[in-house]
Amino acid sequence: MNPAICLHMNYYRLLTILLFFFCAVCSAQKIQYSKSLLKTPGTGNIQLVANVQGFHHLIYFSYTKKPVIHVFNNQLQLHSSNELNINLPENCDIRLLQLSDYYILYAHSEQPTRHQFIKINGDGTSSDISKLINNPTDSLWNKSKATFQLFNRNNNIYLVSHSYHPQIKRIKSVVVKLDTEGPAQLTSQLIFPFDIGTDELKQVTLNDDHLLILKNTKDEDETNTLTLLKIDLASGTIISKEFESGKHVYSSPTLRYSRTDSSIFVYSMLHSPAGYKRSRPVIFMARLNHLLNEIAPLRTITNPFKDNAVSSFYVEKNKTTGWLSFSAFQGTGAARMNLYNQRTDMGGPGNSSSNVWNPDNFYYPSTQLNYPTAVRMVLLNNRLERVKDSLVKNEGRYYKIHPWTHAQFVLQSTSYLLLVHELAAKRKGLVLVYPNKDGQIETLPVRVYNQFHFMLPLLQTADDNYFIVPFTDKKEIGLMKVTFNN
Repeated sequence: MNPAICLHMNYYRLLTILLFFFCAVCSAQKIQYSKSLLKTPGTGNIQLVANVQGFHHLIYFSYTKKPVIHVFNNQLQLHSSNELNINLPENCDIRLLQLSDYYILYAHSEQPTRHQFIKINGDGTSSDISKLINNPTDSLWNKSKATFQLFNRNNNIYLVSHSYHPQIKRIKSVVVKLDTEGPAQLTSQLIFPFDIGTDELKQVTLNDDHLLILKNTKDEDETNTLTLLKIDLASGTIISKEFESGKHVYSSPTLRYSRTDSSIFVYSMLHSPAGYKRSRPVIFMARLNHLLNEIAPLRTITNPFKDNAVSSFYVEKNKTTGWLSFSAFQGTGAARMNLYNQRTDMGGPGNSSSNVWNPDNFYYPSTQLNYPTAVRMVLLNNRLERVKDSLVKNEGRYYKIHPWTHAQFVLQSTSYLLLVHELAAKRKGLVLVYPNKDGQIETLPVRVYNQFHFMLPLLQTADDNYFIVPFTDKKEIGLMKVTFNN
């Protein structure tokens, strides 16, 4: 056969394959951009609340101006812009709690002590409901100077207030159900051991019938113990599980609760104490049943940042609890922007720092080539053992995969990791990474406009079939919606 004909046949065969792949990707996802772009703020913070009665809210928080809510409809057209009639003092702690038809903006300041609750509807209208916690008869819990925690339980607002009692070395936690139309209802009073001299509270979360507490203890010999407490809301009965690590320090320990089987997953980075030479961090993981007994043996992963890796991501192939992310600089004091999407029952800290607005904060500068740059993605089995290990080396003058900015979410019973993919100089795309049914790590490109900067830490999912994420283009900001077709 004529070589030229063979060359043309190979070319058309390749073109057919590429077109088929492109059509498959396009059919699997639909991408929409907001038709209206807004000017980026000078200073302050941004938060996104998706799918509030079909609307999506982009909120600007500033300590020099009142907060402004920009409301986009389901087609990502700007519906309205509304200024909230509240002033936020510097160092104010802000938390958002979303329910089915509205969300709560909670602002807390210490000096003077002030708790503000704002109810915000889908169309952007709002009302001050701070009176819910100002009843003098509720002095058992509403006089706290500390920030309250808010949780969504079956589309009801639950507040948890903590107070420390040094005489007995205990924390008293009060659980309150708030009703926007009526008086607050105290549902539980719980007490658990805590010594402010040796203990550090790491996480508190409320599920349907228990309060889960994660605390770290360092004794006089500098021995570290991570303790998980499970307190029954009705009886106050406590069961506990301890993990001792010797002198190795727990960094950002976290618990995840599964409503499917009532299991609890605990994980953390472990660092050697200061002064240890040639020490490498270790990743610690444990899965416990409802009685806090180990479902699988405790797992430690040594040297997770080998081969010049700076970020390591882990996922279980048969679980939908999401990806775990670890940074080589985690716990070292490196400057990182930590933003939390406060949707359902998450009770962690809100977006409360006063950062100068800069879209580059979401990307670690790629010119810092003295740092490790590789990205590792690992698939685990149900015993938390490595099954697959994939490494992106990121050699050269630009990153193939950006190691610093990412989002992880669960959609349609699949755990997704969303990363920035470098296409060429100053041209970026996005790529989804997920475990497929065959036990392999699979990737799927998201065909985004390559000049935009996407603010992945602010990503939110909705309706189990799409996610929304803000993006910036020069001095403007908008929203992108990616819908997954079944």
